[in-house]
Amino acid sequence: MPSPLLEKLAAATSGVVGTAFLRALVRHLADAFDADAAYVAQAEPDTGVFTVIAAWGKAPPEGARTVPAAASGFVVPLEGSGGEIIGLIAVDGHGRVDPSDDERAAVRIFAARAAAELARRRAEQELRAREAEMAASGARMVERADSERRRIGRDLHDGAQQRLVVLGQRLDIARRVLRDDPDNACKMLDAARSEMRAIGEELRDMARGLAPAGLQQHGLAGALQVLASRSTLPVEVAGLPDRRLPDPIEATLYFLVSEAIANAVKHADGATGMTVDIGFRGGALVGAIADDGHGGAAVDPEGGLQGLADRVAAVGGTLDVESAAGAGTRLTVTIPMNRWRIEREPFLEFGFQGDEGDGERSIQQILDGVKTASVSLEREWALEGGVPRIGERLPVRDYTGRQWCCVAVERVALLPFGGVGTDIVAAEASGAANVEEWRASHRTFYDGSRHELALLLGEPGWRLTDEEPMVIIWFHVVEGTVPGSASAQPVVDELL
Repeated sequence: MPSPLLEKLAAATSGVVGTAFLRALVRHLADAFDADAAYVAQAEPDTGVFTVIAAWGKAPPEGARTVPAAASGFVVPLEGSGGEIIGLIAVDGHGRVDPSDDERAAVRIFAARAAAELARRRAEQELRAREAEMAASGARMVERADSERRRIGRDLHDGAQQRLVVLGQRLDIARRVLRDDPDNACKMLDAARSEMRAIGEELRDMARGLAPAGLQQHGLAGALQVLASRSTLPVEVAGLPDRRLPDPIEATLYFLVSEAIANAVKHADGATGMTVDIGFRGGALVGAIADDGHGGAAVDPEGGLQGLADRVAAVGGTLDVESAAGAGTRLTVTIPMNRWRIEREPFLEFGFQGDEGDGERSIQQILDGVKTASVSLEREWALEGGVPRIGERLPVRDYTGRQWCCVAVERVALLPFGGVGTDIVAAEASGAANVEEWRASHRTFYDGSRHELALLLGEPGWRLTDEEPMVIIWFHVVEGTVPGSASAQPVVDELL
C-alpha cells in the first residue's frame, strides 16, 4: 500500500513540470515534515557550491549560492545519468526531522523526478549558452568579413587596379611606337609582360587567403600538402582523417593551419618545424598544430587567433591555445561531429569512448557474418538526409572514425522502440537472452548518452520511450577484412 507521504506528494505535484514542480515539491515536503525550510539546489560543476532554484520557508532564496551543512533535517543527493551529483533536496526543521523507511522511499522516488528536471534544465542552459556563443561568434565573423572586404577593396584599388592602368598605358605607347621604333616597342612589351606577372602573383596571394586551392575538389589532405610545400618553415602532416569532411570544417581546419604557419614564420623565433595531426577522438574531430618556437602567443581580441576561434565556434567547436614562454605554441581544435552527419556520406557507427570494447566486438560480429542488422534512432538518420536505400553501401566505423568495412543494405524497416521483436534482436546479435533484456540494455545505452542526443536533436530533456521511431537496417558485408579474422584491421575504402 502506498505511503501517505507518497500519495500526498503525487497529488500535490501532478500536472506541473519544471520549476513549478520543484516549488510544489519543496513546499509539500516542508509541510509533511513540519520543517522550517526546504529547497532544491543545482550543483555548480567542480566547485562544491550549489545554486538554489526552488525554495520554501526559511530556506535560502532562489538564486542564492550555498554549501549545505548538516543540521536537524536531511539532504537527498540528486544524481545524473552517469552517477554524478547534479543537485540536492534539503529539508531543515526547528526540531529533528527523521523520516521513516517508507518516507525515505517516497522521497527517493520524487528525488529521481527532480533529478530529471535538473538534467533537463541543464540541457536547456547548455543549449542557450551555445546559441549565445555562436551568435556572438557569428557577429564577430560578420564584422571581420566586412572589414576584410574593405581591405580587399583597398588592396585592389591601390595595387592590382593601379598596375593594370599602368599596364594599359604601356601597351598603348608600345602600339604607337611599334612601326617607327620596333626595338623600343619590344622593350616596352617586355616590361608589360613583367608587370603582368607581378599582377598575377599579387592576385594569387590575395586569392590564397580567400579560396584554398583545390580544397573543394581534392579535400583537406591535398590542400594542406600544397600549403606545407609553400611554407618556408618545415611542416610535417603527421595524421589526417581517412575520409572527406563537411566543407565548413575542411575550410576551418585549412585556415587554422594556414594562420598557424604564418604566425610561426612571423613570430616564432627559433622555430625549426611544425607538426599537424588531425583525427577522430571519441566522436569528435581533434586537430593539433604545434611549433617548437619560443611560445608567448595569446588570443588578441583584434588578432588572427580570435578570428580563428570564432570560425571554430561557428562550426560548434572550441580552440585552445597553449603557448608558455620557451615551450612553443600548440593550437588544439575540438569539433564534435554528431551534428555534422551529412547526406553525402551516411555511415554506421559502433561503440563509444569507455565502452570496454563493445563497439569493436560488434564490428567483429559484422565481419564474421553474425551481426546482420542494426537498430538506431530514426531522428539521427533524418540529420543525414533520410533512411538509407536498399542496395546503398554504408561504411562501418568505430567511434574514433576508423573505417573497418563496407556493408550493403538489404532491407529497411521503421518501428517504434516498443515494437522491436525477437527476429530483430537475433539479427542484431546483441547477446541479449530475450527482447526485454535487449530493451533494458538499449535504454541503459541511450540514458548514458541522452544529454548529447538532447543537444543533437535540439530537444532538452530527451529520453528514449517505447514510442520513439527506430530504423532497422539489415545488411551484408561487401568490402572489408576476411570474416573470422581475429586480428581484423581497418580498411579504407574509396567512397567519395
